Amino acid sequence: MLAQLHRVWRHLPPRLRRELYLAATAIVASPARHSANMPARPGPPYLVVGPLSAPTGLGEASRLVLHGLLAAGREVAAIDLSAALMQPAVVPLPAGLAPPRPGPGTLVLTAQPPNVAHVLALVGRPLLRDKRRLGFWAWEVNALPREWRHSRRLIHELAAPSRYAAALLSAGLNMPVRCAPFPLASRPHPPMATRAVDGEVVFGCAFDLGSTAARKNPAAVIAAFRTAFPQGGARLLVRVRDPGSETATFARLQAACEGGPAPITLLGRVDGAADIEDWFAAIDVLISLHRAEGFGLLPAEAMQRGIPVIATDWSATAEYVSDAVGWPVAARLVPAVDPTGRYGLPGATWAEVDIDAAAMAMRQAAGDAALRRGKGSAAAAYIATHFDAAQFITRLEAPA
Repeated sequence: MLAQLHRVWRHLPPRLRRELYLAATAIVASPARHSANMPARPGPPYLVVGPLSAPTGLGEASRLVLHGLLAAGREVAAIDLSAALMQPAVVPLPAGLAPPRPGPGTLVLTAQPPNVAHVLALVGRPLLRDKRRLGFWAWEVNALPREWRHSRRLIHELAAPSRYAAALLSAGLNMPVRCAPFPLASRPHPPMATRAVDGEVVFGCAFDLGSTAARKNPAAVIAAFRTAFPQGGARLLVRVRDPGSETATFARLQAACEGGPAPITLLGRVDGAADIEDWFAAIDVLISLHRAEGFGLLPAEAMQRGIPVIATDWSATAEYVSDAVGWPVAARLVPAVDPTGRYGLPGATWAEVDIDAAAMAMRQAAGDAALRRGKGSAAAAYIATHFDAAQFITRLEAPA
């Protein structure tokens, strides 16, 4: 029955879905209030709530928060709401989690608007009482949807994984926002071994269609790849999650990947952690020509594995993708146009990458194996140094 209702729901117009969902969840919303027993700032015991076992970027972000808190030696409990948020629950949670319990502490809410009121209702008032509610959120463009402003009253404070996202949220919600980059190093991944291939370099591009193709911009990657290798000599693996969320877009991608002397392989459904690792192991360079990122987990995770990155030199990825670890690609700011309506907000802008500059970076990466290896090693060292649990917990628990 729930599956049938969800299919009907998905066929409603997006704007109508948002309005109905906001109206329904507002009825059960529990505003954030202060109590005498509530911690004055974030601190243990922690209760992390969100789509913790979902194979999505938000699910991965939620798990990284868990790993970082555990690695810092904090008492951590968790409530996985993947199924309640209609997301597959397929990724196992880390060991060492405590059971949720009432009383003072910090609730870290990794679920984002418009789901905040719904999620808090599912947690329930007994567990919420005396908890400091910390939203750990990311946003991508310089305008906030109405539901984000409405969710402001449901939390006590905010943290974000990048300076870029923290500044956007602070300006849009008129409140201070902590910057606590994801503690990737709390979950070690040794650098990938250099692939032994006969001169053919493999580029990788991956995204979730549920995050909108307009923002992730895979069409720019395909265009740059075609420009860079008109005679062949390289391969591109495009990994797409949730193709059913935008079937017309996925069909256009399939058509764009066909033909040409340099092969492009479109992988249309990859959900498990093992599939992701297999994909990482198959590529030499990751390319992300996004229009905006609130953090950019995939480029950072590639760097952690010693894979150099070609990325748009804008938004959060510009904070860690430099010439030393990859190839930042020049871009210009343009009005955000998004057919899904999620980012096409009044006054919103994002980046349009220079296709020729991206193609030049791809040719340079393909033509110099020693340069790739050097940048990859520097990338892994950078993540290990700058994205560890100690820095994460210091920034999360520092006085406001």
